[in-house]
Amino acid sequence: MLLLLAGGCRLTPVATTPLAGPAPRSIVIAPLANRGGAVGTDGLLAGAELAMRERGYRVLPLGVGHDLIAQHELRPVVHLEAPDLRLVRDALDVEAVLLVEVFAFDADVQPFEAASWELQWRLLSTVSGAVLWQHRERGTWHRPLGEPVDPTRAPGAERPVQPFGQAAPSSFRSVADLAMSLHRTAAARLPRFSP
Repeated sequence: MLLLLAGGCRLTPVATTPLAGPAPRSIVIAPLANRGGAVGTDGLLAGAELAMRERGYRVLPLGVGHDLIAQHELRPVVHLEAPDLRLVRDALDVEAVLLVEVFAFDADVQPFEAASWELQWRLLSTVSGAVLWQHRERGTWHRPLGEPVDPTRAPGAERPVQPFGQAAPSSFRSVADLAMSLHRTAAARLPRFSP
């Protein structure tokens, strides 16, 4: 019986995009690059660090990385051309920078009912200056009609268990909650780190 159930559960694997160079051992996440001048982007980096760690990469904590970038006056160099990336490598001792770029973002936030986005993730080598990996995502989300907002659920909390065969809910409480899901979706296309 268990084999019959297992045979009926097919999970489609997500295709990963191969790295264009050696896998970095250490990564810093750059401050958000708001290319489109979107407003309300606070919280869009939430979950980026965790998503990269889940793929096996060593990532500086988000706040620590941003503080070090500011302390070493590297914030202007987050335009990330090869000489600037080498400065980041020398100052922070990391092999790559994850740059999350926002080309468009709009959200109804009081309460959080809908959002649309166009984001790009680029992993840039601080050794060669090359783009090691990138993923671009465009999408929209609307809260399903009649679905209540649960104000007691923490943004990172696991979703309630769903009956077998039922689709998982696509409900988000905040921009940060949506961002965590987007970072995991993007990171699923990044090859796992294997030393």
